[in-house]
Amino acid sequence: MKIKANIPVIITIVGPSGSGKTTMANIMSENGIPTIVSYTTRPMREEETNGKEHWFVTPEDKPQMSEMIAYTQFGEHEYWATLQQAKQKICTYVIDEKGLKYLKEKFPNSFIIFSVYIDRSIDDRINCGIDQQRCERDLNRIEIPLNEYDYVIHNNYSLEEFKQKVKQLTLSLLK
Repeated sequence: MKIKANIPVIITIVGPSGSGKTTMANIMSENGIPTIVSYTTRPMREEETNGKEHWFVTPEDKPQMSEMIAYTQFGEHEYWATLQQAKQKICTYVIDEKGLKYLKEKFPNSFIIFSVYIDRSIDDRINCGIDQQRCERDLNRIEIPLNEYDYVIHNNYSLEEFKQKVKQLTLSLLK
């Protein structure tokens, strides 16, 4: 599996809270594929850093829809990325199902969109410290059948095994 193109490639990373999306994006970034950091109107969590997990902004800071490549509302908060952020040759973007659908529908010829879904059981996510309320909120997400994703990782591995799977995928995409 290789991605070679004259247009930018966005590797979208989708999955429930605590599935490993951010971990995957960080591993890919460490191996040469930068990450789009989305903007959000939600409050910053205690362990987060502005510009690392998200850019935390007010609703008044939201650009025009024509300037966005992805937009979604999750709960009471908005998330988006801009066209300017996606100008790189290849990048990753942690996104939800609604945002992925929006990206594919709005930009079918502007980007190659390689979609990855990370599947992980709710029990594993709760055992790793993900708040049960966040897991329950995931039940309100739209579903895209797994066979519609380009690649699916069933994250029932140890952290080291998961990292190895992501590194293998990254290397195969960059070859």
